[in-house]
Amino acid sequence: MEDNKIENYDGEFIGTSKEEILDGINTFNIDEEHYQQFPVELWKDVDIIFSCLKAEHIIDQVFESADESLWVNREFVLNTLDKQWYYPNISRQFKDNGFEYFDYIHESLRGDKKIISLIDKLRKHSKEFDD
Repeated sequence: MEDNKIENYDGEFIGTSKEEILDGINTFNIDEEHYQQFPVELWKDVDIIFSCLKAEHIIDQVFESADESLWVNREFVLNTLDKQWYYPNISRQFKDNGFEYFDYIHESLRGDKKIISLIDKLRKHSKEFDD
């Protein structure tokens, strides 16, 4: 690895600016294997998080990388609970890996009725997906 550069899957070295990393994610040249090379401050940026989800990166790895400060933000949490991020992998994420949202969501939001409702809906979709 060159200083402040990430080697993508095309064998090219790209910079670590938000724009360069977003481009790498969106063109499928950067994925979970590159996360440790991202500047820490980028994990506070919702564009990075949602680009990773749109590119179908492994959900728990995306969430583990996201800055803790995001998990206090109700709007961010509600947006991460959108089922669009979970197909076709919803079953694997919830069942095989024992994925649990409450491991990530800040305790101040764990009793939020809307959040609990969305988690229940995802679990229901997971069961329907298995049938």
